[in-house]
Amino acid sequence: MVEILNDARAINKNVSRSLSGENPYLLKEYDNFRAKVTKVLRTIYLFGTEEQAMAYAEKLAVLKMEAKENIRHSNESIDNLIRKNKISAEMASSLFNDNTNVHDMIRKLIAVAELLYGQLDAIMDNNSKN
Repeated sequence: MVEILNDARAINKNVSRSLSGENPYLLKEYDNFRAKVTKVLRTIYLFGTEEQAMAYAEKLAVLKMEAKENIRHSNESIDNLIRKNKISAEMASSLFNDNTNVHDMIRKLIAVAELLYGQLDAIMDNNSKN
């Protein structure tokens, strides 16, 4: 949980900066990051409160897979913005770092939700696969 908060704190600085900035491309990328995290948080909330926990557990599994696939897609999107000179090198560096932080945060949030609300112990399940 502490790692999640540290990731969120690091991302928050750049999100705040992008909101006050004038680059619409940068703002769009940070809006995408916020949407991804919000989607996961909403699913986790429903996973912990709804009677259909298994359906939300499956949705979390899908979100976990999507997060892995989205890393590549987001990196390509950022790379495209650099090539078209829509963002500066400094902006790109922040976006790449925050992209990694967002996906790490999503992965950690899902792991915590599985531990708190899931039927199976995610840690024991991961150890048995190794």
